Amino acid sequence: MNVEDPSGIPSHPTKTYTTSELTDVEFRKVWSLGAPLVVTGLGEKFGIRWRPEHFREKHGAQNCSIVECQTDASKRVTVGEFFGYFGKYEGRTEHWKLKDWPSSTDLKAASPDLFEEFQKGVPIPNYTRRDGVLNIASHFPSNTVMPDLGTWPSILDLLLSVDDGGFDIRAEDVCRTGHD
Repeated sequence: MNVEDPSGIPSHPTKTYTTSELTDVEFRKVWSLGAPLVVTGLGEKFGIRWRPEHFREKHGAQNCSIVECQTDASKRVTVGEFFGYFGKYEGRTEHWKLKDWPSSTDLKAASPDLFEEFQKGVPIPNYTRRDGVLNIASHFPSNTVMPDLGTWPSILDLLLSVDDGGFDIRAEDVCRTGHD
C-alpha cells in the first residue's frame, strides 16, 4: 500500500509494510533507493508503557520542547500537555512532534524500562536496535563518544490515536521526513 500526502504537496510514494513483511532483505531494497517507508503493526510489540496515558502519568510534569511539523515553530510544554493531544483530532490544524526529550540524558539512562521495551519492539532490529549487528553505532568502542543517531524513538514524532488498545497512525499526523 502506498500512502499519499493528503495536502496534495508533492512527495515520494511511501510503501507500507507490516512488521512481518519488512525483512532485512526487503529493507535493503527500499533503503538502496532512498525511499521512505511506513511500518504498521508495531503497537502489539510494545507494552502498556507506550500508551499516551503512561507518559502523562509517569512523566507528565516534565518540561519538553515540541515542534510543529509543517512550520518548524517550537514551544515549551509539559510532557503531559503533549500527550494530551493524542486522539483529539477535531478542529486540529497543527501537527506537533516531541523534540529531544528527555533532553539532558540518553533514554537508556533516563528510563531503562522504556529503552528495553523499545529495543524489543523496533522493526528490522539488525539495523535499528542500538546493538543491531548492521547498525554502525553498535561497532563503536564503548569508551568513545557515541554518534547521535536520534536514539530517542521517532515513534514520538507522530501524533497517534489509541484505537482498541493499539496505535492508529493517521496519514495527516505523520511529520514530513527530513525536517530534523
